[in-house]
Amino acid sequence: GASRYHTQRATPLCLRRYCHLLAMRLALSQQDVFVGGYHSAHRRGEVSHGILALVSIICGGGSLSIPWAMAKSGLALGLAILTASATLSGMGVHFLLG
Repeated sequence: GASRYHTQRATPLCLRRYCHLLAMRLALSQQDVFVGGYHSAHRRGEVSHGILALVSIICGGGSLSIPWAMAKSGLALGLAILTASATLSGMGVHFLLG
């Protein structure tokens, strides 16, 4: 008899075909990106693109971590920590620019 814990189901043909086409497309796009190696003339990048990526990563991390920290610490303690952090950040900017 079949085991009651056996949960493997047959994958529909269209889903397998889609996954295969997606894997082929990813392989082609990686070949396009990595042509010529690290020091290739085909490898292009701008400083502005790097700065934009860095700012996006920093802002994205902050926008995800603040709600999590508020949820973990509670409203009163979360607001106190947020206020203290904002005050210290403002003082840091004042000392750097002043």
